[in-house]
Amino acid sequence: MTPRSMSTQTPFDAPALMRPRVSRELIQFVSRSITDRDKNICLDIYEHRFLTTHQANRIYFESYTRARARLFHLYRLRVLDRFRPLRGSGSYPWYYVLDEIGIHIVAAIRGVDQRELKYDKAKALAQVFSPRLRHMTEVNDFFTRIAQASRTSEGLLRLSSWLGERSCRARWKGYVHPDGFGSIEEPNGAVSFWLELDGGTEIRSRLAEKLDRYSALSDIRGSADLILFTFPGSEREAGARKVLFNCGIEVMTGVFENHMEDPMGKLWLPIGSQTRIRVSDLVKAPKRRISA
Repeated sequence: MTPRSMSTQTPFDAPALMRPRVSRELIQFVSRSITDRDKNICLDIYEHRFLTTHQANRIYFESYTRARARLFHLYRLRVLDRFRPLRGSGSYPWYYVLDEIGIHIVAAIRGVDQRELKYDKAKALAQVFSPRLRHMTEVNDFFTRIAQASRTSEGLLRLSSWLGERSCRARWKGYVHPDGFGSIEEPNGAVSFWLELDGGTEIRSRLAEKLDRYSALSDIRGSADLILFTFPGSEREAGARKVLFNCGIEVMTGVFENHMEDPMGKLWLPIGSQTRIRVSDLVKAPKRRISA
């Protein structure tokens, strides 16, 4: 009988919680087994800092069980790494970030040297300590709930674009700092939006100041059709509406938990209106905008 230490092994022969070191053999093994879905998961994690198991499930999988199994498989292959925040009772889902091979995959897809990505895995894992982790999680939850609704709409709508905070800062040169940008497409057109996810801590005057900055972009090509402000509760929403105004770009408000329950429902209240509507109600042909 051949001793185990001398037998031909694959990465799956190790105990469940052990992972092989990154080697040429492991990279070749991953290159033969990686799927387009795996690659897109890596790209999304790079763009949006992390994906939880629930978030990846909403975008890419038919069941939570399949999502958990595949993400763990990618974790064992050093494509992804992960962390889990501490909780007083119960447990948080795993948060997945890029590991060494995942960084190589993103760099190869983007056609750049991995050093150009400026991706620091240690910092990615240290997000477990970030005071903004809850906020960033809710932003990802917001968009992945739309993505999930898109997948079950039988082609009637889709989340065609989702830019993270960093990409938004780069695209609009830091002039505005939305939590994300999205575009929803239907057969008859599209509507795009900036997301401002309020955690209930910003003073009202700060909300109005944000709109002053957005107003300068109202006629710039590539700006959004809407600004969606979402709040932690109806009382906070009602108070914020006293200082919000349409700034050349239509502003609508809603409550975060309502969005999580039914992202395509009549949740959004335009400034100056008493009737809540769906974001998809505003789908139309793209506006003509003046070039920057």
